[in-house]
Amino acid sequence: MKKIFTLFATLLFAVTAMAEDYECNLAVFAYGTPSDYQKVNINCTKNANEKFDFLLRNFSFGTMNVGDINVKDIDVIEQNGDFYRFKTKQTIKIMFVVPCEIELEGTLNGSTLDVKLFIPSFSTSVLVNNNPTLETYPQVTGLKLFGTDVPNFDPSKNTGNSIVLPTTPTDADITFTTDDASAKTYVLSFHDTQNKLFYVACYSNDLVGITNYVFDVVESSGVDAVMEPSCRTVIGRYNVGGKTSGNGSRGLVITKYSDGTVEKIVK
Repeated sequence: MKKIFTLFATLLFAVTAMAEDYECNLAVFAYGTPSDYQKVNINCTKNANEKFDFLLRNFSFGTMNVGDINVKDIDVIEQNGDFYRFKTKQTIKIMFVVPCEIELEGTLNGSTLDVKLFIPSFSTSVLVNNNPTLETYPQVTGLKLFGTDVPNFDPSKNTGNSIVLPTTPTDADITFTTDDASAKTYVLSFHDTQNKLFYVACYSNDLVGITNYVFDVVESSGVDAVMEPSCRTVIGRYNVGGKTSGNGSRGLVITKYSDGTVEKIVK
C-alpha cells in the first residue's frame, strides 16, 4: 500500500510540475511602438498529447483589452531532459470571438519560460519570460546580419538606417552588439504591406530595457533562385548595409541579377 501511495505521489508531482503558473515579465510591441513593461501570470502546461498549452489571462496593452490568449497543442520540436522548445502557427479566437492567426515559439528550460507570440493582424509582438528583474538597459554599439557586420549601421539613429534583406531573418539571424551579454534581439515585424519597413528590438534579459529600430529595406525579394548564367546578367553586388561591393568583398555579398532574382553568398 505504501508503494502504491509513493508511486501515486510521484506521478502527481510529475504532472503538477508540467502545469505551472509562471510570474513573468511581459513586453508588447504594437504597430511599431513598444508598450509599458508589465508583470503577468502565464500558465504553461504539457498536455496528454505530449504538446504544450499556453494561457495568458486578461491580456491588455494600452487602452485595448484583448482578453485571454489561449493557445493549445503547441508542437514540441526539440527536447533534451527538462528542456523543451516548442512552436506553432494556428488560428485562435481573440476578444472571445475574433479569429486571428498567431505564431508562437518558445522554450521551457526547467522552470525558466521564454515565449514570443506574434499576431500579424494586430501587427503586435508579445514577449514573455520569467528571468530575474534587474532593470538593465543595453547600449547598442553594432549590428550583425547573417553573421556579418553591417558597416554603415548608426546605433544612435532609431530610424533611417538601411538594410538589405535577401530573405526574412529570424531572431537568430540578426544580432545587436551591446554592453550587456545577456541582451536579446527580437525580429518584431514588417510594418507595411510592401515590406519596406522592418522592426527589430534589443531587449534586456528581463524585458524592461528596450532599444528599438525601424530599418528601411533596400532589397527584400526573398528569392534565392538559381538559373543558368546565360539567362541573366549581374546588375549589382551589395553588402548587408546596402553599399556596392566588388568581386573581392568578404562577408555576406548580395548579388542582384537582371531577371530580378537575388543570390546571397557568404565569402
